[in-house]
Amino acid sequence: MELPHFLKTFIKTILPKSMQDILFIYHNKYNCRKDYKKTIKATYESFNYENTIKSLKRKEIVTVAFFMEDCTSWKLAAVYKLFEKDVKFKPLIVIIPYIVYGEKRMLENFAMCVSLCKERGYDYVLTYNKESKTWRDIRNEISPDVVFFSNPWEGLTIDDYFITNFPNSLNCYVTYSSEVYGGNLDIDLNQKLHNYVWRYFLENEIIQKLSKKTSIIKGKNTLVTGFPGLDIYLDPLYKPKNVWKHKQPIKIIWAPHHTIEDNPYLQWSNFLKYHAFFVDIAKSYADTIQIAFKPHPILKDKLYDLWGIEKTDLYYDLWDKMPNTQLEESAYEDLFASSDAMIFDSCSFLNEYLYTKKPSLFLYKDTMDGQFNEFGVKALQCHQLGFSESDITSFIDRLIKGENDPMAERKEHFYQTYLVPPNHKSASMNIFEEIQNVLK
Repeated sequence: MELPHFLKTFIKTILPKSMQDILFIYHNKYNCRKDYKKTIKATYESFNYENTIKSLKRKEIVTVAFFMEDCTSWKLAAVYKLFEKDVKFKPLIVIIPYIVYGEKRMLENFAMCVSLCKERGYDYVLTYNKESKTWRDIRNEISPDVVFFSNPWEGLTIDDYFITNFPNSLNCYVTYSSEVYGGNLDIDLNQKLHNYVWRYFLENEIIQKLSKKTSIIKGKNTLVTGFPGLDIYLDPLYKPKNVWKHKQPIKIIWAPHHTIEDNPYLQWSNFLKYHAFFVDIAKSYADTIQIAFKPHPILKDKLYDLWGIEKTDLYYDLWDKMPNTQLEESAYEDLFASSDAMIFDSCSFLNEYLYTKKPSLFLYKDTMDGQFNEFGVKALQCHQLGFSESDITSFIDRLIKGENDPMAERKEHFYQTYLVPPNHKSASMNIFEEIQNVLK
């Protein structure tokens, strides 16, 4: 709402210029925010999911498209399999581009995604033609009836594969990582995609409460189902593959985050502080431990900018070739399940590794203060915290000695309270049944 002329004149008369500027800036921001809210609400209503559901109920076969831009973010394997077993549904992986770090990275991602799909027997389509450098028109060629998104960020892929290009689909969102971030809830819970989807499937009631408080549509599209990406750890028949390459008895994961740059919203990574030290650790404990270097997928791209390609590639190659280390850049379910412990600062693993109930050391630093939401704080309290090199060596020495995890009881309580999905079913089954039931 525009300020009346007389009020503007009055403000200019009684307030100094500096305070006038501040007041007018905040007024303009408030107006912009109001306009943004109106746009979001109007766009959400324009999807008209009620009509979409009525239309899909009449269809004999419903095509369910899972958009995949990075295989390490693929957390819907069990959901895909449930749709595959039902004759009414035809699941399909749509491999979309991750464009933020250039064509080379995009093509590497494509290759890893294709490899994963072939290995697991998924039906898939690749959206990019390398020879003609053209993109497939998924909306019109495939016309997906249901679309699963796993990343909310607008601009990570081309606009053709963002939710706004699928107004006639039943759009769903399952985050690729646990929702522990609290530094700016608009980032985690109130982007366009969070507000536009028909169903935003959530891990637990804490996140739903935060969504209802934060999102423009007040979380009306949310449903608590549990986190499907980690259902595998709840399956009593699951037996992880042995993905470890060496014979040393203690198997440790080191998982650094990508936030090495100066970012006011996300400052998690301790990589630059400890990158040389972990190489020394691997060498010092060469007869006792093996370490899997599990960097965040975009850490390498940021190191290319900071270190250059040659130094970065040499560092990664070192982890791939030392006699008691390995480089892990793909899916990690088996890696987690077969490990003995993890040392990390990747925020999504703050909760994900708790599914294993194994010893863990979270490398903390001051810039993390205030960066966790309520759920993240509870997860953080289940890990030992590390602040120095000596904390890391002490943690490893305790593992070698076979000492009990001092956080074991907290982890068990957290597991039973926050990680076990509702309805006495897996998270994947909760998601599948929600769609199955609404389309009957």
